[in-house]
Amino acid sequence: MSTVGTEAYASERGAGRSKLELVLHLLANLPQSLLLLAPKGAGKTALMRQIQATAPPGWHVCYLLATPNHSFERILDEMSLTLRRPGQPAMDDDPETALTGYLVQLEKQGRVLLLLLDDAGVLMPGLLSALCRFARLHAPLKLAFGLRPEELQGKAIGDALALSDAHRVTLPEARPDPASNPSPSPVREFNAFPAMSSAIPPLAFGEPLKAAWAKFRFSPIHWLLAASLALAAAAAVVVRSFWQDGAKPPAEAAAPISPPASTPTPAVAELPAAAPQLPAQPAPEVRPVEPPPPAASPAPVPNAAPPPPNAGEAASAEQTAVPEPEAKSSKRKKRRH
Repeated sequence: MSTVGTEAYASERGAGRSKLELVLHLLANLPQSLLLLAPKGAGKTALMRQIQATAPPGWHVCYLLATPNHSFERILDEMSLTLRRPGQPAMDDDPETALTGYLVQLEKQGRVLLLLLDDAGVLMPGLLSALCRFARLHAPLKLAFGLRPEELQGKAIGDALALSDAHRVTLPEARPDPASNPSPSPVREFNAFPAMSSAIPPLAFGEPLKAAWAKFRFSPIHWLLAASLALAAAAAVVVRSFWQDGAKPPAEAAAPISPPASTPTPAVAELPAAAPQLPAQPAPEVRPVEPPPPAASPAPVPNAAPPPPNAGEAASAEQTAVPEPEAKSSKRKKRRH
């Protein structure tokens, strides 16, 4: 997007030239489209209306307030209506073909068709780029469209060609005129610390700190506001203290302090209470167990010889059997030893 030439023309023609003359000069001498970038309320629509009313001789101006419903064919048809005479039929049913025929006639006559497209940010994506390409193909057609700064980011995606090709003119935000709304009581400013501001040394920051301190001024409205805030804060503190005093319960009478009675410590620790005793039950009767009767020995058989002893048992019996005198003598020997 070209922005060179606007400041040069303003300085060359002088500061007294208005925005209207500047825009007309750019439209007449620049081959590309013109982008009027201005915030809301800056006078963009009023400027376009002035261009329409004060256009140079031989210029046909078509002003359109863009809407989301505008299409490429509809905009071309609106420009054709500007060039047609009242009651004259269109040159062709196709809007692009019909407008091309009118532009050829304008080029032969040395005339210009200017399209002023206000609020172009609401148009569908790509429509501005299509209009810029169509204007590039036909020399008698001039295009100027208006956008807001917040709409540039959205148009940078779908209409990058239109933004890069157009010459941008930024209109400053309108300032309120003090003559139209004079203040009934002008506010005076005074320096609260004139002596301190002149006696401050440069310190580490030098002259900038001294200059900043000299600009430290208050108006009577500021002092009144500060005093009101201080009184409100003091009143809030007083109300809070009274509220806290009223919310406290009355103090109870203090009981006389008496030394606690000393209780003797038992020497023996108390045992837990015994469990309740159950009634005694009679012990079961124990009956003595009678021994079983001895087994009856077999009756001796008369005239029966004893069974012969086994040979091994007889030998062991003979070895273990010790005569009584020898056994006594062996016991005596052991006692001596």
